[in-house]
Amino acid sequence: MARNSLIKEFNYELNYDYSEEDLSKIFKNKDELDILRKNILAELGNLSYKNEKITKELVLDVISEKTRGYNLSNLERNHLYNIINEEINGYGPLSPLLKDPNVDEIMVNSYNEIYALVDGKIIKDESASFINEEHIIRTIKKMLANTNIKMDSSNVIDTALPDGSQLNVVMPPVSKKGPIITIKKYNPMVTDMDELVKLGTLTPYMARFLEAAVKAKLNIVIAGGSKSGKTSLLTSLANLSSYQSRLVTISGNEDLSINKQNVIYLSSNDNIIKTALNIHPTSLIINNLDSNLVADSIDVMIDNSTNVLESTKANNALEVINLLESAYIESKKISSKIARETMYNAIDLIVTISKLSDNKHRIISILELNKNNKGEIVLKEIFTFKTKGLLKNGEVDGQFELYNYLPRTYKKIKALNIDLIDDIFENMK
Repeated sequence: MARNSLIKEFNYELNYDYSEEDLSKIFKNKDELDILRKNILAELGNLSYKNEKITKELVLDVISEKTRGYNLSNLERNHLYNIINEEINGYGPLSPLLKDPNVDEIMVNSYNEIYALVDGKIIKDESASFINEEHIIRTIKKMLANTNIKMDSSNVIDTALPDGSQLNVVMPPVSKKGPIITIKKYNPMVTDMDELVKLGTLTPYMARFLEAAVKAKLNIVIAGGSKSGKTSLLTSLANLSSYQSRLVTISGNEDLSINKQNVIYLSSNDNIIKTALNIHPTSLIINNLDSNLVADSIDVMIDNSTNVLESTKANNALEVINLLESAYIESKKISSKIARETMYNAIDLIVTISKLSDNKHRIISILELNKNNKGEIVLKEIFTFKTKGLLKNGEVDGQFELYNYLPRTYKKIKALNIDLIDDIFENMK
């Protein structure tokens, strides 16, 4: 971007080739570089307030003035110019934050107040600032260049950047103190169960159990809060489907990256499940289940001809049951007892995934609906993650556990001659 804008804005050709790695080696003294950058931008800011037009010549003049007394090579001087140009014409002070893999979110409150979400903590970036509000506006326009959105048409903008990051802009008069920018950076999803095991999200036993459940075409509901990893887990489950499967996915803004040949992607709307069933899927994959789709999805589960893998925003299995039950009662006008019995017959497994305080994703529960000796429907844990506290390095201290209990879902899996998990439950028969 910086190189293109140099040519486009200033008709200026750099006289050397460089890569990202080369740039990091050009300026050995990073503190000196930062001081020069701040001084040059401050001076350009003062000139812009005086209605000076920021041209290539003016930038070069200011650089010459502010670097007087510094013994800079031509390469260092060109690199400094490149940085200043990026600040003025590119994404400005946000560029390093956008490139930093440790930054999850960027928040611009004002031209000199920028925060970053790093490892779950909001930190003020003392080294980053815009020249003024006009500089923020120019940066926003740059970000919107590849969209059809015009800043003049809306005071609130919500769109995606080319890399998939989510951009939110709030302009005056909705914002009382100038433009506000919030960027939720796109992080590539893990969509492979083996990778989730390597990351410590679940154990190999748990992964094999879920693989067996998918191959047995059981109905699975994934619960999790915002950024818990439920979409990644849902996609990983879908990728465990047999190669003969025909998958139909329903999602809102976020598409699922399913590595199968016979996959149909549909956008969510009120009648979408009926449309999906007309496409004759073997499995229905629903990401972030809307309340208006609950009744239809449960009816599909009851029918048994098509299994359902779905995710919903909930913190635990009890919340899932309450959400689905309430929506089903309202839709069908039935009693709570009948609705709960329907849940028992429809849902095979509820898997809860969470992002813990150390920012690691873990499956904290895999359970099923069962009945106790009184015939009452209860939630029975199969696997769980039990926390003990925090280690000195901030990581959550805990362990995955398998309950001494033979699940009814195991019997369903065995009825289809799937023997992937015999060793896990052999002592519980």
